[in-house]
Amino acid sequence: TNGNGNGGGAGGFHGSSFGGVNNLGHPGGAREYSNEYEEIFIPVSNVGHAVPSIGPENVLNFMGHYVHDEHRSPYASHLYKRPLEELDAEQKKYEEKMAAVREQWGAWDLEDEKEDSRPTANFDGIEYRDLPADDFPEGSWQTDKEYVTKFLDQAKGLVTRVKEGIYAEYGQPTIKPDGTKLSDAEIIERDKRFAIAHESDEDHAGKLGGMSRRSWDALVMKLLHAMMTNDEFYCVMGGHSSAAGHGNNFRQAKMMAFHYLMEPIFDKLGMRLISRNNAQGGVGTTHSAMASGSFYGEKDIVWWDSSMTEKGAGAHDIFNKQAILGGERVPILMNCPRVDIMADTNGTAWTGNNAGGQWEAGGMLLPEYVIKDAKHADTVPFALRYMLCTKEAGGLCQQHKYDSICWEPRSDFEPTAEQKAHPGSQVKWHPGVRAHLQASRIMSLVVLHALDSAIDKWTALASAHTDDTPTVPLPAEYWHVGTKYRWIQKGLRTTLSKSPDGQSACEKMLGRFPRACRVAMKGFGDWTPRRNPSESSLLAVMKPAPNGYVPHPSMPTEFAGINVMPLIQRVPDGEVDVHAIALASTKPAPRLDHSMEGGEEERRKLAELSHEAVQSRSRRAHTIHERRKRALREKELAEQRSQKCRRVEGDGTVEIVPGRGWLWGQEAHFCDGSYNSECGRQRGSDCLISGHNDGRGGFVGGGLSGWFVLTLPKVKEGLILMRMEYWMGGPGGNALTKDWTEENGGKTNDAEPKYVFPDVTPSVNVTTPFDKLKEAKKAAEAAAKDAPPAPASPANVTNPVPPPAPAAAPAVTSANSTNATRSLLRRNAARRLAATRITRASIDANADPYAGVEYPFEHLTEEEWSALTDDDFKGEGGRDRRNNNHQNHNRNLKAPPPAIPDDWKFEIAINGKMHKVMDKNEFMSHAVEIVKNWAIWPLMDDVEWSKKDWGNSEGEDVEVAVRMSSVSMPRRSLRISHVYYA
Repeated sequence: TNGNGNGGGAGGFHGSSFGGVNNLGHPGGAREYSNEYEEIFIPVSNVGHAVPSIGPENVLNFMGHYVHDEHRSPYASHLYKRPLEELDAEQKKYEEKMAAVREQWGAWDLEDEKEDSRPTANFDGIEYRDLPADDFPEGSWQTDKEYVTKFLDQAKGLVTRVKEGIYAEYGQPTIKPDGTKLSDAEIIERDKRFAIAHESDEDHAGKLGGMSRRSWDALVMKLLHAMMTNDEFYCVMGGHSSAAGHGNNFRQAKMMAFHYLMEPIFDKLGMRLISRNNAQGGVGTTHSAMASGSFYGEKDIVWWDSSMTEKGAGAHDIFNKQAILGGERVPILMNCPRVDIMADTNGTAWTGNNAGGQWEAGGMLLPEYVIKDAKHADTVPFALRYMLCTKEAGGLCQQHKYDSICWEPRSDFEPTAEQKAHPGSQVKWHPGVRAHLQASRIMSLVVLHALDSAIDKWTALASAHTDDTPTVPLPAEYWHVGTKYRWIQKGLRTTLSKSPDGQSACEKMLGRFPRACRVAMKGFGDWTPRRNPSESSLLAVMKPAPNGYVPHPSMPTEFAGINVMPLIQRVPDGEVDVHAIALASTKPAPRLDHSMEGGEEERRKLAELSHEAVQSRSRRAHTIHERRKRALREKELAEQRSQKCRRVEGDGTVEIVPGRGWLWGQEAHFCDGSYNSECGRQRGSDCLISGHNDGRGGFVGGGLSGWFVLTLPKVKEGLILMRMEYWMGGPGGNALTKDWTEENGGKTNDAEPKYVFPDVTPSVNVTTPFDKLKEAKKAAEAAAKDAPPAPASPANVTNPVPPPAPAAAPAVTSANSTNATRSLLRRNAARRLAATRITRASIDANADPYAGVEYPFEHLTEEEWSALTDDDFKGEGGRDRRNNNHQNHNRNLKAPPPAIPDDWKFEIAINGKMHKVMDKNEFMSHAVEIVKNWAIWPLMDDVEWSKKDWGNSEGEDVEVAVRMSSVSMPRRSLRISHVYYA
């Protein structure tokens, strides 16, 4: 198989593998899927601290097959709600366009005459896949000089074509539109403007970026390694809302635009590209970077883009160090302030910088392309059109800044809610579509230039091959990575272990937890995006209650599978389409039946087949994946999923029984930051194809919810920290516990009836008219009003907690006295509430409702809370400050939560033993935010644990449980979002 695991097509390992029967967005693929059975393979590393960073969705790659099919236009899919005649015309135009691209630019043309008989190298059991040259089987492509020479020739041509395409896209082609060619001097000057300096990452004036020679050689080595081993290559970005692409559609953001162009290039070169945009609006990178390996996954290049919200050196230090320590691969660190990383790695860290786009890459925008007026704009290359305007152009650039939409009409589905015109957060400080595109091209050129160097180096070595001095296969010193990865990671650990406490920027920031700055932190959490979401969620390590209950997604999804491309975002006819240049090959179109002679009825059936294919193949892939995981870790998984309750040693009166009163605030979709992510599709959403991955889930529970129990694998350092949102709670509990009068509703040890995890698979609502959906919605709302109230939980008979008090009757005092007392309470509450107000100009468009607000430890009392009226919550423009829309830059704050009660207890148990009980004062001492919206509580900090003789082990499983209680406010709740540990 090639880099995408689907067979090579023309050229075996190095063919164009996209499309064909795997393109489920077209009739041919939809019809053929039932005849296909793929045994998907998800690579497993032999390095103990490697992080599984690829899942079935990434291997199936439905979006990749849909958008990278060089023979089928993505805009001619039967999933569009367009007349069939339009789809036929769209397809014909696409075929003509691709033929013209092949004629003008050239195409990938590599045939392997020995494809059917060629042996395959076996990397099983080889750490880092660093296979010795002598272990490549005779006849494998890596050992065949003739094949390697042809492959490298095609690779050089592909990279050159795409680079030239970018130059032409930005109005600086080698061959001008009038047919004349740039002079040699002009080409040299042009190439300088689009270059990456190789000698220094500090001095790259006039170029798009720079790296030290050591870092550049490391990137070249990484690419050679991935090509030699047909491996994955991981590109990851951490950042804030601008990096996330807010205001645009998710796939327009620079990381996704990078992937859209580069994935078919990597595919032809035999690699699988995994790109992740892990940016999160309103915060910096620390929430994820604290456990970089667990949440970002493996990284070959990691970009930092969080300058707007992340100024502190401590956060930068965490980002850099955890990126290096978190996983088997050591990444190239791009654009993050270095702080101490060079000193702490003895100068061995790999770093670089590239221009961020619009304002920093002036060489890509020649003066003649600054827009003067609408007529002039029509003459400017599309990629630069409305990028920058003169004052005389007025607001033209602002008017054309975005072209994102919330819905593209489909033939198979109608949303249940009316869709907005465009995503929110289209504010002045967020980059528009052309700025993101330009930034993506800069990132692409960093990799394309490095590929160029790698190919040149390999070509020179291969051409010098002799029997006496063999250079085919490529000698190990040019591509083996393991020794260098271990050297850098070990050097960093050694330096950190010897440095005095409190010296590094990270330690100064974390204060109480300096050990977290010196070891590779792991984690589970429920903010998105994050790698392999189902495996990195707290739910993955959460122990079920005796009846099998674990929380389930609270936001069901509305539709799944392929998201059609917005028609408005097509590259206009006649403009340079670099993606088409990257796709072009001589591979013939497969023989598939794409006809729709049956008209609309046949299209309807094909839409159902497409949906069925996505669901069926996904389920099958997950089944295979889970079976292999169980085979690899049967014993460990059995222990982690054990439902056995542990009794606390000592007084013997407390059982650690997982609770059944926790709720999960999370949508049930795949949000890993990749091009294949499916996010924001929850039922009732008014912007279903926004696609943005950044979400803030977590588990909500309170004093009646019971124990929250996790089994954390491979704890080696005895350090466990938990991020919580104590301010998310209220006095009334969550939807499960609001009517309970005792812990777990009096059913703590009940094993029956068994809880059945709900099926959250969305069902495509095939061509249901929108007006009928609205009628059904009104009928459901009317029925809900007439429904009887739900029965209350059984009364507690063992340890009663008073039920919520009914509204008190007027006291036997004068009305004036009663009103005066309530008025005083209201004034006090309103005054304290007003003290938390901030202006919308002082917050990021996607900030958390409490971000930037420092609440005193004492909040409103319950009496003050209840005394408030709706008027007290009105903010700017009369908006209700209790409501929050995370995509609305005019958002107002919610009311602050009630105080943590004085009799609050927060219990922590480790491996079935009571470890600690925090009272209110100790609990709230950890509530101070270390960085924006990030406060962490220590659950375990045992230095002696780290001194155990672990040998080659990565540690052992630890069961950690937390529970809260209060007699005065038994339902007071909070939200748990992350656990970090080492």
